[in-house]
Amino acid sequence: MACNVRSLREQKGMTQADLADASGLARTFVNKLERGHVSVALETIGALANALEIPPRKLLEPAD
Repeated sequence: MACNVRSLREQKGMTQADLADASGLARTFVNKLERGHVSVALETIGALANALEIPPRKLLEPAD
């Protein structure tokens, strides 16, 4: 999931700070998530998907 978040964020032209603001998460959490240092709850997946304007399942698919 970490690679998907980074890849999808970059495809949207967003910084980690942009994604953090849009999802209501801390930028440090987004950074740790992208590096694979934290796990996420379903609620967090929903917040990230909403911020990226994608279906939640997209975050769980294998990275491109």
